[in-house]
Amino acid sequence: MLFMGGLLLLLAGCSTPRPATIQIDSAQYQDAFNAALEATRRLGMPPLVRDRQGGLIETRPRVAGSLADPWRIDQASLGQAMNNTLKFQRRRVRIEFLPSDFMPENVTDKGPLSGPAVPGSEQDRLVDRQLYEGTLELRVWVITERAFRPGQRFNAWTRLGNSYTRDPVQADAISDDPSRDRSNWTPIARDPAYEQRIISRITSLMEQDSAD
Repeated sequence: MLFMGGLLLLLAGCSTPRPATIQIDSAQYQDAFNAALEATRRLGMPPLVRDRQGGLIETRPRVAGSLADPWRIDQASLGQAMNNTLKFQRRRVRIEFLPSDFMPENVTDKGPLSGPAVPGSEQDRLVDRQLYEGTLELRVWVITERAFRPGQRFNAWTRLGNSYTRDPVQADAISDDPSRDRSNWTPIARDPAYEQRIISRITSLMEQDSAD
């Protein structure tokens, strides 16, 4: 039983879930793009990148709510809220609009590559989503990032005794002054529950616009 349980955990860890997606007609592209912008704004993550031609939206990151923020309702479970309480984390959103004929399956290393352009490639940037005719796939990616301080040395007795290593080669070495925040951020996981929340908001806003 222990062996089977470990095997299931291993398989679950190896599988990468697809991002939250919806299919839209190219005639709905402008409405869907505007709804995506509004949905991220209402969630406290205004867009930093708005590329209508390339079909890309990237938002400003927002610190994730924790148990210390009872008014925040952006947690999918108590475990997620506990994790955000013990660790300083934030979310970043990326929304893509891709031609639905992009199918990355059955790619081999033999013979010339064929089919639609790979997202983000030079050929893909030539496809203007505003002029594209057909079905588009709206994809939402929510990445959880965790803050860390490079070179931190933890004291075994008290946090007040923590210190940081210094690189003499660097002119601007890390300071022990806590007022000088030099935190770095590294992506650690996806947040599928939050991706579904954004998809639901986009769909709801599009339905409201069509009703009006």
